[in-house]
Amino acid sequence: MLSNISMYNSLLGNQSANINASEQVTQVEEAKAVANSALQEQGNLSLSTRAQKLSAITSEFFSGTSFSSVDTAGLIDRVYEYGLMSNKEYATLTDNNAGIAETGEDEQTSTQSLSQYLTELDQRLSNIDDYQDSDNSSVVALKQALEHASTIFDDIEQAKKEPNFKSNLASTKQTLTELLNSTAFSEMELKDKVDMSNAIKTLDIIDKISINRLDNPMVNKYINIANY
Repeated sequence: MLSNISMYNSLLGNQSANINASEQVTQVEEAKAVANSALQEQGNLSLSTRAQKLSAITSEFFSGTSFSSVDTAGLIDRVYEYGLMSNKEYATLTDNNAGIAETGEDEQTSTQSLSQYLTELDQRLSNIDDYQDSDNSSVVALKQALEHASTIFDDIEQAKKEPNFKSNLASTKQTLTELLNSTAFSEMELKDKVDMSNAIKTLDIIDKISINRLDNPMVNKYINIANY
C-alpha cells in the first residue's frame, strides 16, 4: 500500500512538473508573441511617421509649385526639424560652401525656379563652341546632369518613378559639384554660384529623404502613402 502511494505520489509529481513546464513554455511563447507584436507595431508606427513627414515635405515644397533657390534653406531646416538628417549633415548643408561669400548671398538668392535656371544655364553654355562637342564625355555628362536636375526640380514625384532615379541623382550631384568647383565657374556671377550651390544642396536633400523601393509590401505601402 505504501509502495502504491509512493508510486502514485511520484507519478503525480512528474505530472505536475510536466504541467508546470508546459505552462512555462506557453507563457514564454505568449511573451514572445506580445514582444514581436509590439516591435512590429513600433516598426509600422515608425514607417508611418516617416511617411507622414515625407508627405508633408512634398506638399510644402514640391507640390504644384516651382522650387526656387530661395526655398533651399527652408527645405533644409524642415528636414532637420523632422529628424530626417543628422546634426553633422545639417551643419554641412547650412555652411557656405565653394567659397561663396556670406555677405550678399541673401540679396543674390534667386526666386526663379531651379528648373528654369538650369535650363537657361544649358542654353547659355550652348553658345560656347566646345559645349557642342558630342564626343567629349565631360560635356555629355554635364548636359545630362543639367537635364536630370531640371527634370527632378520640375516634377520630383514623377522623376522618382524612374527606375534609374537614384543612380542618375548621384551622378548628377557629382557632375554639378565638379562644375561648381571648376575654375571656369568661379568666374561666373555670384547669382550663378548661389543658385548652383542651392541646386546641389537640394539634390542632396532629395537623395537623403528618398527611399529605395524594397521587396517588402509593408514598406512599399507606406512609401506609396508618402507619394500621394
